[in-house]
Amino acid sequence: MHSNVRALAVLTSLLAATSRYPPPAHAQRATIDRIVEHLSSGAGALEAGDTAGYLASTGRAYALAPGLPFVAYHHARAHAPAGRRDSALTLLGRLAREQSVIAFDAPADSAFTGLAGDPGFRSAVAAIERARQPISRSTTAFELPERDLIAEGVAHDPKTGTLFLSSMYKRKIVAIAPDGAARDFAATGADGLGPVVGMEVDPSRRTLWAAAMYLPEGGIPFPDSTLMAHGVLFKYHVDTGRLIKRYVRAPGDDRHGFNDLTILPNGDTYVTDSQGGGVFLVSAKADTLVQVVPSGTYVFPNGITATDDGRRLFVAHGGGIDRIDLPSYRRTSIAAPDSLNLGGGDGLAFYRNSLIAHQPSGFNRVIRFYLDHVQARV
Repeated sequence: MHSNVRALAVLTSLLAATSRYPPPAHAQRATIDRIVEHLSSGAGALEAGDTAGYLASTGRAYALAPGLPFVAYHHARAHAPAGRRDSALTLLGRLAREQSVIAFDAPADSAFTGLAGDPGFRSAVAAIERARQPISRSTTAFELPERDLIAEGVAHDPKTGTLFLSSMYKRKIVAIAPDGAARDFAATGADGLGPVVGMEVDPSRRTLWAAAMYLPEGGIPFPDSTLMAHGVLFKYHVDTGRLIKRYVRAPGDDRHGFNDLTILPNGDTYVTDSQGGGVFLVSAKADTLVQVVPSGTYVFPNGITATDDGRRLFVAHGGGIDRIDLPSYRRTSIAAPDSLNLGGGDGLAFYRNSLIAHQPSGFNRVIRFYLDHVQARV
């Protein structure tokens, strides 16, 4: 089995872990669940030598999420053995222009052997080779002795200079002083803490907000499964570590997995529900958790940020980045050049009319998107 087939099998098995606790039979499944199902079916068909089944299954996944690089790549490699070279080359060319790292294996991928002499394939390979060149201007900020944290989110307290680091595997929050000294801010599993993902400090109100994702991801221990598939948000006193409140959304027709969050100047806190595909709000006045963007709106919404005046949100998801105007919640998809894929953003930060995005799954990069004057296009 080729490495890309193995990668697909691993990917679908990890994503399928989120489906081990299914919603009621009558409930509409989240888009991410359907994508997982189609990719898993395609992997099985390919293993059995059914190239037509592989093409059909990856095509169904691609119809749901054409912007996801791993979906587009496997749809491209399904086209090639089916004799659809033009379609395969079109998708590969797109991924090469977007500098997607998943396309880096294409020159050695056995699925594309029959395209080796095609000028379109050689052009895509040349673009892939150019994209391989590293661009790095970063330096190491600190190193921690704990190598098994599976660190995910960071938050900074401008008053003390403390940097907070979330741990998925250890289910805790680490505080790192400006001198590099580290300590546990919230201990493993304290107050029901699960795998911690997005965090943010509210410096004026002296709080730290943290989202925890209770989904059965491989290798992460869950001594208490009572919160499985719940959306859970924690609010701590940032100076003492005391838990102020825990906000919980139980699964009903939708399963939940809170991920990233942002805090407005008025104290309103918004959090993405990656599993459910929506967005939730904890209003500073009401201090209750309510859904403001319906489940199923997005494929795996993740990074979220707000303008300095708190009048607009930006949400990164599998298909790109949306601007959400407040308080109407009117959504606008941010436009971009064809060579730029805005999808799959993990962390997202608004800075001087630009968006700084972390795109780990398809591009392995941190990138800055400069917005136009109406914040509708990159």
